[in-house]
Amino acid sequence: MENLNVKKLLPHLIAIAVFLLVTIIFCKPALEPGVVMQQSDVTQSHGMIQQSKQYREIHGVYPIWVTSMFGGMPAYNILFEGAYSPLYTVDHFFQLWLPKPLNFFFLSCISFYFLCICLRIRPYIAIMGSLAFAFSSYNPILAAAGHDTKLLALAYAPALIGGIILIYEKKYISGFVLTALFATMHLMQNHPQINYYTIIIIGIMTIFYAARWIKEKDIKRLLKAIPLAVVGGLIGVMINAILLLPVMDYAKYSKRGGQLVMDTKTTSKSDVVDKDKTKGLSRDCLDSVQANRRNSGGAAVGGSGHHGRSGAMCRGCARRADAETRDCGARCVGEQQRRFVGRAPYHVQGGRMGQGL
Repeated sequence: MENLNVKKLLPHLIAIAVFLLVTIIFCKPALEPGVVMQQSDVTQSHGMIQQSKQYREIHGVYPIWVTSMFGGMPAYNILFEGAYSPLYTVDHFFQLWLPKPLNFFFLSCISFYFLCICLRIRPYIAIMGSLAFAFSSYNPILAAAGHDTKLLALAYAPALIGGIILIYEKKYISGFVLTALFATMHLMQNHPQINYYTIIIIGIMTIFYAARWIKEKDIKRLLKAIPLAVVGGLIGVMINAILLLPVMDYAKYSKRGGQLVMDTKTTSKSDVVDKDKTKGLSRDCLDSVQANRRNSGGAAVGGSGHHGRSGAMCRGCARRADAETRDCGARCVGEQQRRFVGRAPYHVQGGRMGQGL
């Protein structure tokens, strides 16, 4: 019996070893002494919290309002002080306490591997799928830009979906516990955009499961599985209420919530954000290509698009409808496919540029 257990565990242990080895090789510069990542968003975040830190040095507590962002906004959406939670230890455990950016890629591998096992995919096939998910070209771009919370939320999303699949496949207890755990970890990363996309995926999946159960007249399973999944998700919401509820309250007074300025007498209230503004950061059809081939929609990390223009300029012209710019966008895709990974997003403190992702 003992040998049988080792035999069952062996593929999973091999998977963990492969994920760790590939991650170390891919992110090797991050392990060099004195080397740190150049993450623009992280640098900007330090500027965002500087006023709050200075206030705390004088008054002993963090402020609830800052004037250094957008002409003034609630400081609790940027930085606040709270009690330690053991969930942070659980979060670091899943990441093996690895430094940035190794933790992003390793966690993505483990999470997607868990999803594959829940889908009864063979372990060695699951290893390949997990590596493809974790090291898709979009993830290094996010890491280099400093979108840490987005990467971590993306990493936990497959695990959350896997937990719900366990519930739907009649593994009610283990599925419920894992759904509650991964819903908590997913929401704890505090990235509502990825939370929203994950809920859409889960909703579509649930519709198909429900349709199958109704077709098979298995109403009992329908009435048991979906409420368990919902309750598991709500546990995650309640645990992270301190992050979610203040943002929900603040959104009512933000531009996205409909109120443009505090003076309602001179500025009309719009119920929706303009369509062009909501798509201002979208690259349309090139998004799908960019997710699988880095720089295919224009250079993303310190590089440039065709004809010496920036990647954003190239994406802008690719969105236009006329034939000339469509051909321009096609040439850009072809050129960027031949590019290597781009300029290194690492630097050594005090001097030379190091190798990058």
